[in-house]
Amino acid sequence: MLNVVINRVCSLLWCLFVYGAPVVREKESVWENLRSLSIGIHGAWLVLGDFNDIIAESKKSGGSSPSVRRMMDFNDVLENCGLMDLEFKGSSFTRRNWQNGEVISERLDRVVATVEWRELFCFAVVFNEVMVGSDHSPIVLDTNPKLGKPRKVFRFESFWTTEEECGETIKEEWSRAIGGGGGGSAMSSLERLLQRSRSRLQEWRKLKFGSFKLEAESVLSRLTEIQGDPNPG
Repeated sequence: MLNVVINRVCSLLWCLFVYGAPVVREKESVWENLRSLSIGIHGAWLVLGDFNDIIAESKKSGGSSPSVRRMMDFNDVLENCGLMDLEFKGSSFTRRNWQNGEVISERLDRVVATVEWRELFCFAVVFNEVMVGSDHSPIVLDTNPKLGKPRKVFRFESFWTTEEECGETIKEEWSRAIGGGGGGSAMSSLERLLQRSRSRLQEWRKLKFGSFKLEAESVLSRLTEIQGDPNPG
């Protein structure tokens, strides 16, 4: 069965979210449905999701050889609908599983679009992110990727509340502000209070948890390295 959600972004843009048939006998009906949908859509549109098939032998590693017939059918429907594969960054494979002790990797998830869509979003990039808690990579389509280093944003982590010291640090800063005055409008006083509370929490977080972010980034980096290996074992 073909699960598809159609979203009309504006009068000229259409976006289709697809989950392709995992059963071989139902794949032909998926491609026919896509062809039928494309007849009523003109101009700039794209399709993204898990197609549950590959377009070339190089898009699979491990396991049995892919079906040439199925790859031809997939490429035919893309050509019939006027859809091209978008460039991506990240792992070459978006799905991995283990069968009989062997790692099987495939690029089942992708974003395809018409030439008109590509001309409108010429800088768009697809990011194949690290697999965490799933055998599929989340794919992220960024139509306007930012160049340069983004500004750091303060984020309050929910797990901080499990530490009694967190609440005490906040109470201490608010009590100090209430007793110390400071003048100005109520809004400016609140802004100063939030800034000081943020600084205190950042100091407390470094002392309490150390380089938690660096450790998390190290784990993601290691996952990326493992998932980039066609035979990680």
